Amino acid sequence: MGISGVPILINETQPARVADLVAGIETSFGAIQLEDFAAPECFEIERLLQARLQKPVLHDDQHGTAVVTLAALINAARRSDVDLCHSTVGQIGLGAAAAASCACCVPLACSACSAPTAIRAAVTRLIASGGEGVTLESLMQRADIVIATTGVKGLIKRSG
Repeated sequence: MGISGVPILINETQPARVADLVAGIETSFGAIQLEDFAAPECFEIERLLQARLQKPVLHDDQHGTAVVTLAALINAARRSDVDLCHSTVGQIGLGAAAAASCACCVPLACSACSAPTAIRAAVTRLIASGGEGVTLESLMQRADIVIATTGVKGLIKRSG
């Protein structure tokens, strides 16, 4: 037996309304996977559903990306003979994917950089969990490894 999924498309982004809609149909499903909800609403939607439902709830943009990013980081470090425990990992961007990736990397001395936006709450959570907000220039100078999960084109300039 495999896992099957049924996409349910809704035209709503208000966290409380999304939670009500999903909670209204949740009995048909063994788990809930949220997709394509932007930060910061995605954090609240997931929190509301996890509090209401007695089944797994995950937001793919956060958890799926974080797991793949962390796996790639561990694999790249292993293949490059880099000790992650003694490396500074920098994260550029603090959308849903970046915030969750940072949460996985905080034990690896993760720093974060983001322009002032509505994602400031993610920076606050990151700092509260042991990370540090820095400028892009400082991050690029200090980090041994940089993970960029931002859609800003041309943000990182090639040096040399």
